[in-house]
Amino acid sequence: MSLMPFIRWCLSLGNKFFRVVPWQTSWVVLLTLSSQLTSLLAFFLPLKVVILLGSEGIPRYFPASWSSVDRDFLIVSLSGATVAFFLLHLLAERAIDWVTGSGTVRLLARSRKVILFQNQDEVAGSAYQRYTRALASLCFILISLATMVWLYPGVAIVISLHGMIVAMLLLGLSFISSGFKEKLNARLNQTLKVAGGVGFFIAFGFLVADFIVGSPPGLIVAIVAILLLRQMTNRVVSLVKDLAWLQKQKTKVDALFFHGKVLMPATKPEKTIWPLIAREKREAVASAVYRELVDGADALQRITWHQTGIQDVAGLRFVSDGEGYLLKIYGSRRKGQGLHEASLVSEAITDLPAPEFLGTTVIQKFSCLLYRLPSGSYPSVRSFRSAELEVRRRLMSLRLPRDIVYRFERSQPMLWQRLGPQVCDQLYTAAASSTDDACIVALGNLLGNLQRILRSLPLTLVVPDIKEDQLWLPDDGSGPLVTHLGSWTVEPLGAGWPVRRSMLSRLENALKEQSSKKDTNAEVDPIHAELAALSYALDRECRRQRLNQALELLPEIYERLARCTEAVC
Repeated sequence: MSLMPFIRWCLSLGNKFFRVVPWQTSWVVLLTLSSQLTSLLAFFLPLKVVILLGSEGIPRYFPASWSSVDRDFLIVSLSGATVAFFLLHLLAERAIDWVTGSGTVRLLARSRKVILFQNQDEVAGSAYQRYTRALASLCFILISLATMVWLYPGVAIVISLHGMIVAMLLLGLSFISSGFKEKLNARLNQTLKVAGGVGFFIAFGFLVADFIVGSPPGLIVAIVAILLLRQMTNRVVSLVKDLAWLQKQKTKVDALFFHGKVLMPATKPEKTIWPLIAREKREAVASAVYRELVDGADALQRITWHQTGIQDVAGLRFVSDGEGYLLKIYGSRRKGQGLHEASLVSEAITDLPAPEFLGTTVIQKFSCLLYRLPSGSYPSVRSFRSAELEVRRRLMSLRLPRDIVYRFERSQPMLWQRLGPQVCDQLYTAAASSTDDACIVALGNLLGNLQRILRSLPLTLVVPDIKEDQLWLPDDGSGPLVTHLGSWTVEPLGAGWPVRRSMLSRLENALKEQSSKKDTNAEVDPIHAELAALSYALDRECRRQRLNQALELLPEIYERLARCTEAVC
């Protein structure tokens, strides 16, 4: 939003507040000014006390009427006044909160709107308080500046020139450069603090120079000027921060307080991945990534959309020099997934059922991963389940690098750690029969055995919730590939396998098939692997608060746990 429309919006918002809650708004402004003034006095009077403590009498630059007052009595009086002003400051702050709450309730009642979003009362209260605080800060700045002009014109001119130069510089650079504007918005607090501090020390330097070579008005005036300068710079910083917050929340504030405004989602096209993959721009983006990671100069053909099934993750397929490629672009909300996926595929794990990874780069702050993708197609509805099981069989047979397992164990709780007593407490919430209660008690009694079994299993790679869009069937028949690994985890062998009875029965055959091909998983008890699959499903359903589905898994888990316990006995 440009400056003039924002100023008009602020005036409109202020008109709304003073029209609907005039007394509350006026009181908040007056109380805020009182709070700032009493805070100033609470810090000013101790300086006078310190000066008196260091003097044998009443200094001559103190008011003439104080010369007839006993020194000790004056010290005690000023100390008591300091405490009184500080208490008044705290009382004013409490009163501001109470009046703000009252005004917010009345404003929301007058707007007569349904609940628009979560914590809207907090946003409304914060908007109202920030606006009135900004208004009070503006009044305080003007009053302080006028006082400074009267007491010490030179300092007033210096601080005013500094403020105008900084404002013109920041606004001008923001208007010229969108990059500078973005950085300024990201580091506004730090920039304002630095600018305020620089302004204070420039004015302070002028004051010192004036005392050395000029004709200053007096020591008490200088002390007042220093305190006013500090408070003014703080108020300017607070004013800009409050206005910046209101500008960011403009859509919500409009929807809350104005009858003719509705809550529209804020659109920031420059912050999303969609401009990059628009039909008129996708070739340039894909070519830039291709040239950087493949070092090829061939033109790209047949650039098409590749569906990932994940929000804010886009895919583009293209062909160059007879080779197929898949470019995945991760939006800002999925940046972590992009980094997580790159950390796995960059390890070049042998037999990983995924396209060949070529590298990663950044385009306009969005992570981009490039793969070599053979010609093929998505699985059909009928072939998807068998393709998924094939991928999970191949994942179980992988030999994961020790470094990946070590880093994962240091970062995330393992399955046997996630299945603690809290799971039983959570399941009790949904238990609806004595049978459910008995299963939960049985699980609690055997929880230690379950954790021991899960800990003893080999660790394998698991890709949760594989969808149809995330599998690719190459035409050469080399086996299905999974094209999204942004949520991979390391779990005990068997975790992630489908737990429907018809699918779970195939797990034992999958283990035998893998152990016959390689000397891996040869000594794993199929019941233990089935327990891992069921336990993983139990943990997943509990985390999703699908407690009814979680309860349905308990008999299967208990039945296998009982068999394992009997075998040990």
